[in-house]
Amino acid sequence: MAATAMVTTAGPTGAVSLDAHVRRWVERGLITPEQGRRILAEEHGETAAAAVATGPTVSEPGPAAAVATPAPGLPVTVPTTPSGSLVTEALGYVGGILILIAAMVIGGLYFDDLGRVGRLAVTLTATTALVVAGFLVPVAADRPATGRLRSVLWVLAVMGTGLFTGLLADQTFHLAGEEVAFVTSAATTLGAAELWRRHRWLPQQAAVLVGLAVALGSGTAAFLGDGGSDASGLAIWGLGGVWLMLGWGRHLRPRYGTDLLGGITLSVGSEITMEHDWGSVLAVASAVLLVLAGVRLRSLVLLAVGSLATLGVVPGVMQRYFPDTVAAPLALLAVGIVLVLAARATTKGWGRHRGTGVVARREPAPLPGLGVPTIAGFAVVVAVAVALLAVT
Repeated sequence: MAATAMVTTAGPTGAVSLDAHVRRWVERGLITPEQGRRILAEEHGETAAAAVATGPTVSEPGPAAAVATPAPGLPVTVPTTPSGSLVTEALGYVGGILILIAAMVIGGLYFDDLGRVGRLAVTLTATTALVVAGFLVPVAADRPATGRLRSVLWVLAVMGTGLFTGLLADQTFHLAGEEVAFVTSAATTLGAAELWRRHRWLPQQAAVLVGLAVALGSGTAAFLGDGGSDASGLAIWGLGGVWLMLGWGRHLRPRYGTDLLGGITLSVGSEITMEHDWGSVLAVASAVLLVLAGVRLRSLVLLAVGSLATLGVVPGVMQRYFPDTVAAPLALLAVGIVLVLAARATTKGWGRHRGTGVVARREPAPLPGLGVPTIAGFAVVVAVAVALLAVT
């Protein structure tokens, strides 16, 4: 049976208040018990960390007893992960995947025999089973494995929702290809948003953003007469920018999630437009913007996404515009060295920032003046540009 370490820190009134806040954050699932332990270790010294590492404290005669004896305060429980919970988690993953695969195989083998109603019934049953299974998982702050299990089950449920609505739009309403994609992604996004509201985990946020990106791209092509991919790519690029700004203004959390997902969406949208000259400029500028934002905001996630975007964009631009020159590769070498130095400086700065204990407290918005009106204005400008690009 797994042991659970219990640590109580105490001190002045402010310290007790911090313990109360940390415990409430853990209970609400805003932070993990391990993160709570690290916050208290940063604020109250390494005594709490040592106590957690060695298990429950036992008072012994001598000066050490005064340090080891728990004082009045609020406990933060940091449990070890039982092997049984890992087995349960793995079985849940496999079971959820098997439910979705079974629905697809049945639909494939007996596609004609089932008929339209039968196919819809099979996919709806599988999706409902995954949603209900996620609800039945007893999620608790001190058992992160249950949170991961619910998250995976509900991601599979979102996929099942897409399969069901796709069949409904295609075989019942007989919509065209782009219209099917738009209706499917829009309905899937609504379901994913509700599951994200109930379970604020990164995979649920990713499901919402992917659905929005597909809905924007397919909707632009279906309803704005976009014959190519330029307007759709610009719309997806704008969505990535909005997502990044929502994270920078602390309207969406966690910020590492919005940095990761928004940065990827921004990069993918810009790369879709690269068949045009302005699209190539947009793609290069987006990669540079991500790197600069990573340096400015001390975000290793943005630096990583920007570096990968640079790797995906620059070779194509070089091949297209500078096929036989040696100056361009030398310039790339210089830029690469600058990026490495920037990453090193950002890592050192982040380490110093963390060492001051600021990270342990509530992280302020990196751009506090970035409010909803500013973000909405950016979205409107991008929407107008998409509309003009689609109709011209």
